[in-house]
Amino acid sequence: MNTTEPFAIVSALPIRLDELIDHIRLASEDETLYIHQVTGQLYTVSLDDVTLLGEMHDDLLSEAEIQVMDELRQVLMSEQWIALPSGVDEAQAIAAFCATLDPGDDRDRLQALQQKSPGLTQGTVNFLDERDLIEAWDRFQAGALAEAIATQLTTHQIPFH
Repeated sequence: MNTTEPFAIVSALPIRLDELIDHIRLASEDETLYIHQVTGQLYTVSLDDVTLLGEMHDDLLSEAEIQVMDELRQVLMSEQWIALPSGVDEAQAIAAFCATLDPGDDRDRLQALQQKSPGLTQGTVNFLDERDLIEAWDRFQAGALAEAIATQLTTHQIPFH
């Protein structure tokens, strides 16, 4: 039996928002970063970890695997472990990004693309690239993610700077 050990990082409070964002960006699409609201410890849980947790029986696991599964259960079931957002809703973010553009062709064309196919479609990416808006979009998206994370930390009274 081969289990993956969830990734744990010891951090101190107050947590640095920029470091937290770096950890989230390094996580794969199927991973969620959790923060302990008292200690600031970070813990990454993958979809595979959750699947294994649901399928495994402790009597089939080694002691080390049982310890990993117990840790995972604790993170997933404790109210002190808070899941952090791994991204933002693309359609909402693009709509908000449109509002930052000067009125005119770019804004109108991007809004038209979004009405046709909401989200970050290949057509939207191509348009952003053609109009040299990729960097502006990346900065906007990074700011939106930072705001979502800051909101989650504030909601759960986790100090950060």
